[in-house]
Amino acid sequence: MFDRDLNTMGSAESDGRTLLEREVSVLKEYALRQMLNPFRFLMFWDKDRKQAKEAGKGMMEFQRGVLSSYRSKKTLAEVEKDQSILGHLVRSPYASDVERIADMTIFVGAGSDTVAYTLAWTFLEISRNPEVYQKLKEEIDAIAPGNATITPQQVNMMTYLDCVLKESMRLWPVLSQGVPRELSKDIKYNDYVIPKGSVVLFPFIAIFRNGIEVSGLKSALDLILIKV
Repeated sequence: MFDRDLNTMGSAESDGRTLLEREVSVLKEYALRQMLNPFRFLMFWDKDRKQAKEAGKGMMEFQRGVLSSYRSKKTLAEVEKDQSILGHLVRSPYASDVERIADMTIFVGAGSDTVAYTLAWTFLEISRNPEVYQKLKEEIDAIAPGNATITPQQVNMMTYLDCVLKESMRLWPVLSQGVPRELSKDIKYNDYVIPKGSVVLFPFIAIFRNGIEVSGLKSALDLILIKV
C-alpha cells in the first residue's frame, strides 16, 4: 500500500501488524462502543477510550511519514503522472494535509480489509451453491479460456460474475452496521414515533434483507437501533 511493504503477516513489531492493531482499537471504540453510547465521548477516564485515541494518533503519524517519504522521492512532474492512489490524493485540492492523511488512513483499511472480507464471503457462498460455481466457471472459461491472464476489459464482460459479487455484498455488506443519521423531523415507524433530533442507525445488513425472515423476526428492519 502506497509503495510501502507493511509486512502485515510478519512479526508483531512490523509496521503492518502495528497498524492493524491500532485500527482494531479505533474501530472498536468509534464504530461500536461510542455508537451504542452517545455519552461515551465524555468518559475521558476510560482505559479503552484513551487507548483508541492514542491508536488514532499513531495511525495519523504513520501516514504522515508515508506522505513525507513520497514527496521527498517524487518530483512535481512525477507526481503529476503518477496514477497510484497516493498520487491522486497528493494532487487533490485538500484544505490541509490533515484531511489528506485522514483519507490515506481510510484507504489503508477500506482498500485491504474490506476487499478480503468481501472475497471471503463470496468464496464461501459460491462453495455453498455449486450451480452458481458451475455457471460462473463457464462464463470465465468462455471469455478468458485456458490460463490466459484476465484483463480488466474481459472482467467488464463477465455479467454473471458482476451479479455474484453484487449478491455477495447484499448478503454480507462490509459496513453492515450502516450509517447514523440525525432526524430532521418526527418519523412514525410502526407504532412508534421517533422524535426529531434522534440519531438513528440504519444497519445495511437488515435493510438488504428486508422481507426475509431472520431468526423469527417479522421483518429484518426490526433490527434497527435507535438512540434518542
